[in-house]
Amino acid sequence: MVWFFPAYMLALIIVYFVGAMIAFAFLYWGTHAVGSWHQALMASGSAFNTLGFATPTTTAGQWLAIPEAALGLGIVVFLFTFIPSYQAAIRAREDKTSWPYARAGERPSGITLLEWCQRAGIGEI
Repeated sequence: MVWFFPAYMLALIIVYFVGAMIAFAFLYWGTHAVGSWHQALMASGSAFNTLGFATPTTTAGQWLAIPEAALGLGIVVFLFTFIPSYQAAIRAREDKTSWPYARAGERPSGITLLEWCQRAGIGEI
């Protein structure tokens, strides 16, 4: 289960990436910004990856490349900033929830935790 969330997030990013690239390829092809379906996929992949090697020469194609590049950059920023910070928050929560197990043994209960607090001198008035 430890690798489920990272694998899920990576798969989700790949699905977003491919889905948006195909959607923009349809836009390129539908607006006649490029001549063929292959050129539409190349232009979409170029803009979405912010590489710019196959930018269409038409005005419509160039205007479509701008929001597509912004979307691609947003997904990359999401990949490198949000996911690691979210993973750190999850790990911190796991550390806090493992606290009773370290103090009260394998099967912590309220009584064993109170016994540990009494032995440690915590909670005395």
